[in-house]
Amino acid sequence: MKVFFIRHGQSEANVGKFHSGQSDVKLTELGKEQAKAIAPILESITFDRVYTSDLSRAIDTQQLALKDAKVDLRSPMIREYNVGSIERLPHGTVNVLNSNGDRDYTPYGGENHEMVISRLKEFLQKYIENDNCKNVAIFTHYGVMNAMMNLLIGKTSHFIEFPINNCYILVFEYLDGKWSLFSFNYGVKLD
Repeated sequence: MKVFFIRHGQSEANVGKFHSGQSDVKLTELGKEQAKAIAPILESITFDRVYTSDLSRAIDTQQLALKDAKVDLRSPMIREYNVGSIERLPHGTVNVLNSNGDRDYTPYGGENHEMVISRLKEFLQKYIENDNCKNVAIFTHYGVMNAMMNLLIGKTSHFIEFPINNCYILVFEYLDGKWSLFSFNYGVKLD
């Protein structure tokens, strides 16, 4: 089975450089164009299942990129990180790294890496790993996609930050109970 993780298009938070977390920020006009630009890629694939985060930036990306698809589930399990009380604060106004340089803590009442990994694993086990699909689309967020990359390489704390562009696609293969990376950061560059 191939699982296509699609990051939402550019959002107001990406442009405004603030921590959006789980707040429901909208796509920018460029974000909408990015979603339309990947439509030919995604429409060339027959998806057995389509999942989205329940945040509008992921839902809107899905509706523009795969407009005729039936969505099987909109789930909070594949939402962006909960960044707690720093939500909507500009990048740089708070230090999101602790004194050891890692982000595996929750001083602002949000989630740490292990919490995101835990809900991602629960989602994968519940909806993906026991399904006999050929292709699955998941419209989600940077944090979830980065968590998937780190889960793949066995890092459940002290994450590596992978560069994942807005509206780009990571493709993973799930075969014989094992995950592997099939394609990384594939999409159409507009900005």
